[in-house]
Amino acid sequence: MLVMFFVCVMAFANDALYFYESWQYIPTQNELIIFKETNDVREEAGLNRLTLDFRLCKAARFHASNMANTRIMSHVLNRSTPGGRAAQFGYPNAVGENIAYGYFHTEVVRTSWMRSIPHRINMLDSSWTRVGIGAGANGVWYHCQLFGN
Repeated sequence: MLVMFFVCVMAFANDALYFYESWQYIPTQNELIIFKETNDVREEAGLNRLTLDFRLCKAARFHASNMANTRIMSHVLNRSTPGGRAAQFGYPNAVGENIAYGYFHTEVVRTSWMRSIPHRINMLDSSWTRVGIGAGANGVWYHCQLFGN
């Protein structure tokens, strides 16, 4: 019971936490906002909610941080692709990816991704069952969603 309380409290902390060697991961409050907004728009469209997959979260955060560090927004960065990143973090299936920069967490889903046809198609694809959310910053926020099934 105490462990569950600790996990719930830490899930809403402002900073992400990695315990021991990186296999345990807790999303930031900002990443959880994007996760909730993503599921809200899917539910409004009559689709099933997505499950947060920590392997995809690690890959998404890695990419968002990498984009922030290099100040380059791209699906392919340093020869790293969405599928390659997912596999690097232990996710074996095909993935789809949404990226954005310059938006706050509370507006990236509805203001950026839902207004872009390719991004909206990705978010509302009924074949996706899992999602990973990542955020990184360098004074400007970079966001990444990785979808899987």
